[in-house]
Amino acid sequence: MLVGRPEPAPLEHIVAAGTAPEVVPAIVTHAHLSIVKGNLPGGQMQARAVSRDFVLDPQQRRAIVMLAAALGMSSADASTIGAVATQVRHAMDVSNTSIGVLVGASTGVATLLTLPAGLLVDRTRRARLLALAALAWGVLMSLSAAATTFDFLLVVRLGLGGASAVAGPAVASLLGDSFPEAVRGHIYGLVLAGELVGAGVGFAAAGELASISWRASFAVLGPPSWLLAWFLWRMHEPQRGGTASAVAGAGARLAPAEAVSSWRRLSIVRTIRYVLSIPTNLVLILAGACTYFFFDGIRTFGVEFVTGQYGVSQAVGTLMILLVGVGALAGVLVAGRLGDWVESHHHPAGRIAVAMAALGASVAAFIPGIVVRSALVAVPLLTAGAFGLAAANPPLDASRLQVVPPGLWGRAEGIRGVLRQVGDTTGPLAFGFAADHFFQGGRSGLEGSFLLMLLPLALGAAVLVLAIRTYPHDADVARADAGRDAPAGRGWGGRAS
Repeated sequence: MLVGRPEPAPLEHIVAAGTAPEVVPAIVTHAHLSIVKGNLPGGQMQARAVSRDFVLDPQQRRAIVMLAAALGMSSADASTIGAVATQVRHAMDVSNTSIGVLVGASTGVATLLTLPAGLLVDRTRRARLLALAALAWGVLMSLSAAATTFDFLLVVRLGLGGASAVAGPAVASLLGDSFPEAVRGHIYGLVLAGELVGAGVGFAAAGELASISWRASFAVLGPPSWLLAWFLWRMHEPQRGGTASAVAGAGARLAPAEAVSSWRRLSIVRTIRYVLSIPTNLVLILAGACTYFFFDGIRTFGVEFVTGQYGVSQAVGTLMILLVGVGALAGVLVAGRLGDWVESHHHPAGRIAVAMAALGASVAAFIPGIVVRSALVAVPLLTAGAFGLAAANPPLDASRLQVVPPGLWGRAEGIRGVLRQVGDTTGPLAFGFAADHFFQGGRSGLEGSFLLMLLPLALGAAVLVLAIRTYPHDADVARADAGRDAPAGRGWGGRAS
């Protein structure tokens, strides 16, 4: 048995974090404290009360817009590469594998820098760190437009990977501290919608401008990021740990600020051990990596696939991808709220159950959509597949925050980002390599590659069965740890099983 993460107290002690005046989150009123003696598990009863009363204030609305724009910024870049992949490949005389390398290079750098970025997120002002990343991103996008050789473009994309490494940890930490846990699935859906809108803007702008010049597709995305950097610099920095709820254990509890400060000081080694000793977290990381593995392949080769498979022009192919993207947008908006509702009203692992069902449905819809040759038949199938693929992310992202104390959110997301980036990096490479070497390239090559890469997506759905069993317990342990000092000493520093 691992040590360092104690068991939760009995359910009758479950209360909103710090019902004493100095700790109570404003969103939980005294009228609902009696629900902890109800028939549902304490976390569900708290969630039901909070979700019923919660109303966004203007500051929270601005936070949603800024966080969504930050994710959209990063997503637009990767989508632009996908939309102009054919033009770049012809202009620089490179193969599908080289295009995969171009995308994989930036995600590879992000893999190396995501954990250090998570450390900065936990120990600095997160909004301003995100603003600096947005500023750097805009400069590097402008340099991408000026690239004259493949090697120069590759070097610039290495820099883009460093800038994008900040987004995931900063967004997760800011979102967790700005919104109560009962509505985080819904809020994550709104924020992730920004990521998809950014992908759509990248596809639309690049697709329209590609006929003029692929360079213009990069250049047009630089200036908006500078404006975003200005707004992020002025964004409100929420109190760390102010929205958490906890299991009150034996002995004195720490105030949120004191507990968060203790966890923020935890060393990188002990943080890694702690985060990776949470069974639910490991399963959610694996499932998320499988999802993004397939998503990044679509984002890179989607336009090229549809133009070849369905015999349409570049402009029509870009429009088809945008229509499919509408399905993905609907998926994140519906599943986030649905996961919150199922978890608070019906099942303590409701968010994970929603994500598992969404991924399974996605695989079932993608198979016929990839095989058929008619664009009219393919669009609704691919749209349904994109709905399920995207729908899994908001409930999974919200669930990860539930099983980790607030003081570790930046580094935990950094650790998750490192492992997720394996999927981001290998996805485009695997799609391109399989198309060129397993299926002899061309239209049939991409068709075979897309079908083969559905296997990891199916695996992601299957492993979530394990998380449904472990999630309620791990969430209660995280609530207990939110009011305690971080593990000290030279032991393992993991969780108790």
